[in-house]
Amino acid sequence: MNDVLIPFSVLGTIFAGLYFILKAIMEYLLRKRMIENGFVKKENMGIFQSSKSLSSKYLSLKIGMVIFALGIGLVLIEYIPYHRGDSPLPFGIVGVCIAISLLIYHFITKKDLEEGS
Repeated sequence: MNDVLIPFSVLGTIFAGLYFILKAIMEYLLRKRMIENGFVKKENMGIFQSSKSLSSKYLSLKIGMVIFALGIGLVLIEYIPYHRGDSPLPFGIVGVCIAISLLIYHFITKKDLEEGS
Protein backbone atom coordinates (compact mmCIF):
# COMPACT_ATOMS: atom_id res chain seq x y z
CA MET A 1 0.00 0.00 0.00
CA ASN A 2 2.87 2.39 0.75
CA ASP A 3 4.24 1.80 -2.74
CA VAL A 4 1.08 3.38 -4.11
CA LEU A 5 0.98 6.35 -1.73
CA ILE A 6 4.60 7.48 -2.10
CA PRO A 7 4.34 8.69 -5.73
CA PHE A 8 1.11 10.55 -4.97
CA SER A 9 2.62 12.26 -1.94
CA VAL A 10 5.75 13.25 -3.88
CA LEU A 11 3.72 14.61 -6.79
CA GLY A 12 1.35 16.40 -4.41
CA THR A 13 4.27 18.06 -2.66
CA ILE A 14 5.83 19.14 -5.95
CA PHE A 15 2.57 20.59 -7.28
CA ALA A 16 1.81 22.35 -3.99
CA GLY A 17 5.27 23.92 -4.00
CA LEU A 18 4.86 25.07 -7.60
CA TYR A 19 1.43 26.50 -6.79
CA PHE A 20 2.69 28.60 -3.87
CA ILE A 21 5.73 29.84 -5.80
CA LEU A 22 3.62 30.83 -8.82
CA LYS A 23 1.01 32.44 -6.58
CA ALA A 24 3.64 34.62 -4.89
CA ILE A 25 5.13 35.64 -8.25
CA MET A 26 1.72 36.49 -9.73
CA GLU A 27 0.71 38.55 -6.68
CA TYR A 28 3.98 40.47 -6.92
CA LEU A 29 3.49 41.16 -10.63
CA LEU A 30 -0.12 42.24 -10.06
CA ARG A 31 0.84 44.67 -7.30
CA LYS A 32 3.70 46.04 -9.37
CA ARG A 33 1.43 46.58 -12.38
CA MET A 34 -1.25 48.25 -10.23
CA ILE A 35 1.32 50.68 -8.83
CA GLU A 36 2.85 51.40 -12.24
CA ASN A 37 -0.52 52.07 -13.88
CA GLY A 38 -1.57 54.47 -11.13
CA PHE A 39 -4.38 52.42 -9.60
CA VAL A 40 -2.78 52.86 -6.19
CA LYS A 41 -1.98 56.34 -4.95
CA LYS A 42 0.90 57.15 -2.62
CA GLU A 43 -1.54 57.69 0.27
CA ASN A 44 -2.93 54.18 -0.12
CA MET A 45 0.40 52.31 -0.27
CA GLY A 46 -0.09 51.20 3.34
CA ILE A 47 -2.75 48.74 2.18
CA PHE A 48 -0.10 46.38 0.90
CA GLN A 49 1.93 46.45 4.10
CA SER A 50 -0.89 46.28 6.66
CA SER A 51 -2.24 42.92 5.54
CA LYS A 52 1.24 41.38 5.59
CA SER A 53 2.20 42.73 9.01
CA LEU A 54 -0.73 41.14 10.84
CA SER A 55 -0.32 37.78 9.14
CA SER A 56 3.43 37.68 9.76
CA LYS A 57 2.91 38.80 13.34
CA TYR A 58 0.72 35.79 14.09
CA LEU A 59 2.23 33.24 11.70
CA SER A 60 4.02 31.28 14.42
CA LEU A 61 0.86 31.31 16.55
CA LYS A 62 -1.16 29.91 13.65
CA ILE A 63 1.34 27.16 12.88
CA GLY A 64 1.67 26.28 16.56
CA MET A 65 -2.08 26.10 17.06
CA VAL A 66 -2.56 23.86 14.03
CA ILE A 67 0.23 21.49 15.10
CA PHE A 68 -1.12 21.44 18.67
CA ALA A 69 -4.63 20.65 17.41
CA LEU A 70 -3.24 17.92 15.17
CA GLY A 71 -1.53 16.38 18.18
CA ILE A 72 -4.71 16.54 20.25
CA GLY A 73 -6.64 14.92 17.40
CA LEU A 74 -4.14 12.09 17.13
CA VAL A 75 -4.28 11.50 20.90
CA LEU A 76 -8.09 11.44 20.78
CA ILE A 77 -8.00 8.92 17.94
CA GLU A 78 -5.88 6.63 20.09
CA TYR A 79 -8.36 6.64 22.98
CA ILE A 80 -11.72 6.67 21.13
CA PRO A 81 -12.85 3.14 20.22
CA TYR A 82 -13.68 2.65 16.54
CA HIS A 83 -13.45 -0.07 13.91
CA ARG A 84 -9.89 0.13 12.61
CA GLY A 85 -10.85 -0.82 9.06
CA ASP A 86 -12.03 1.82 6.64
CA SER A 87 -13.50 4.15 9.24
CA PRO A 88 -13.48 7.88 8.39
CA LEU A 89 -13.62 8.75 12.12
CA PRO A 90 -9.89 9.56 12.49
CA PHE A 91 -10.02 12.01 9.58
CA GLY A 92 -13.10 13.66 11.07
CA ILE A 93 -11.53 14.01 14.51
CA VAL A 94 -8.32 15.54 13.15
CA GLY A 95 -10.30 17.82 10.82
CA VAL A 96 -12.54 19.08 13.62
CA CYS A 97 -9.57 19.71 15.93
CA ILE A 98 -7.73 21.70 13.27
CA ALA A 99 -10.88 23.64 12.37
CA ILE A 100 -11.44 24.57 16.02
CA SER A 101 -7.86 25.79 16.33
CA LEU A 102 -8.23 27.93 13.19
CA LEU A 103 -11.47 29.41 14.52
CA ILE A 104 -9.72 30.32 17.78
CA TYR A 105 -6.90 31.86 15.74
CA HIS A 106 -9.44 33.85 13.72
CA PHE A 107 -11.03 35.31 16.85
CA ILE A 108 -7.63 36.17 18.36
CA THR A 109 -6.50 38.04 15.26
CA LYS A 110 -9.92 39.66 14.78
CA LYS A 111 -9.77 41.01 18.33
CA ASP A 112 -6.28 42.41 17.74
CA LEU A 113 -7.29 43.91 14.41
CA GLU A 114 -10.28 45.69 16.00
CA GLU A 115 -8.07 47.05 18.81
CA GLY A 116 -5.51 48.31 16.28
CA SER A 117 -8.11 50.18 14.19
